[in-house]
Amino acid sequence: MMFLSSKVNGLYEVRDMFLSQRTESKMPAEDLLWWYGSVAQYRLRKEEEGGGGGEGIREGEGKEKRRVEGNVENIREREREKIV
Repeated sequence: MMFLSSKVNGLYEVRDMFLSQRTESKMPAEDLLWWYGSVAQYRLRKEEEGGGGGEGIREGEGKEKRRVEGNVENIREREREKIV
């Protein structure tokens, strides 16, 4: 039950981050949503490993951010290929 509660709270946190960043960012909404979904998954994975989600994300943020940014570019490229 506690695990489910932490997942729900994580989703609310992601939603709040998404809404606040959407107004300030130049990124398309679907990219922002995908980014914050990835961050939430990373935090949950860290919690399950026992590392505590909040601290772990700061330590691995650069590597995770580069990976996610690369994935966003891959998604954009696949979308362009579908259009062409």
